[in-house]
Formats: sequence, structure tokens, C-alpha cells
Amino acid sequence: MATEQNSKSDDLLVAVIDSALTAALKVCDLIIMVAGAKEKISTFYTIEAERVIAIYHEYRKELKRGNQTAQTIIQQKEPDVLEQLEKLSRLKDSGIISEEEFNQKKAVLLEKL
Repeated sequence: MATEQNSKSDDLLVAVIDSALTAALKVCDLIIMVAGAKEKISTFYTIEAERVIAIYHEYRKELKRGNQTAQTIIQQKEPDVLEQLEKLSRLKDSGIISEEEFNQKKAVLLEKL
């Protein structure tokens, strides 16, 4: 995201007048570039455009921090294979799963080691 001055005229008089109005009114264009696409919001007050850009950058930072936190939490909550085997054994012992189901799941878990 970026701001740019409104006037890009080749006519010197038009460029000077446009620059003076832009400076007096404190307006600019807001340029948004995402995935190779470029969009422009014309005649935006400069202070508003700068605020939009600041919010966008803060959102991106929070999003990156959030992704790192989520990955860490997922890694911490993944049960250990040995713990899973113990739980599986308790399920078999209590009759919730059969010996055959136990052996199938146990084989899958042992492959992870």
C-alpha cells in the first residue's frame, strides 16, 4: 500500500494547479497492490490514507504473530505416540475396542516412531 500525489498531468499549468490544490486540501490517491493486481482509490485525504496503511501493516504483523502462535500450540498439543498407545490399551482393556481394532491402531502408531 502506498500514497501518491493526484496529478500526473503533462501540462505544466494543470500540474501546478493540481499540485497546489492537492497540497491545500491534503488529498492523495491510495494505491493498493495485492497478488500482482493494482487498485487505486482516488482523492483520499492524506491523513486517512496514512491511517489505512498503518492499520493494514498492523493487521499483517498480528496475522504473522498469530500464525506463529497457532503453530506452536498445535505442536505442543500433539499427543506422544507412547501416550496414545497407553490410551489405546486402556480402551481395549475396558472393552471399548476389540483386540483386532487395537492391533490395527497400534501398527499405525508404531509406524510413527
